[in-house]
Amino acid sequence: MEAIRQIVDLDKLGSVINIPKGFNYTKVEVIIFPADETIQKEKEKFIPESFYGISSISDPAEAVQNMRDEWDRI
Repeated sequence: MEAIRQIVDLDKLGSVINIPKGFNYTKVEVIIFPADETIQKEKEKFIPESFYGISSISDPAEAVQNMRDEWDRI
């Protein structure tokens, strides 16, 4: 992927994008990437039922110990 990177005067960007009033700099760095809309994924719908909390664990102490044991193996 190709990108363009330039240092420009901030006042030149004001005609292109909205600059917040508190953004008081004279020069800024601008990086431009091509926008390929086909790459952007549609957000997956959140399904709460697919997430299980502590209530789905029959023995929380054992589950915690198993997690700690995984760290010891690394």
